[in-house]
Amino acid sequence: MSIHTMENLSWEEEARAVISDISTSVASADLSEINNSKDFGSRIAYINIETKESQKLTVRLDTEGFSVVGRKFNDKSLLSPSNLKYETIYALLNYLSPSYTLTFAQNLSDRLSKLTNGARETNGK
Repeated sequence: MSIHTMENLSWEEEARAVISDISTSVASADLSEINNSKDFGSRIAYINIETKESQKLTVRLDTEGFSVVGRKFNDKSLLSPSNLKYETIYALLNYLSPSYTLTFAQNLSDRLSKLTNGARETNGK
């Protein structure tokens, strides 16, 4: 994920940055319809995520991190103070989605290969 601080971004912008970062590693990700300006103002954002295993989730982003609050889109039925919190969206997806882990590893490998090939081309000239 791009390095952002919560002080510099609104919660909606932070949620959009998360969505952008994970978009190639999940089936879909978007802002949840249950977001409202009050949520963003109170440092909360909800994100709908569908994993590559077709698991639909509503994920809450707040000052404590990321937590699954619903097992379908636009759902807060699992919201509880005892929800397991993840420091990053990557940790949450790594735990919940084996396909995310594989896709992330493949994307990383592809980027490293491009860097290596670029360095070889630069050194070869």
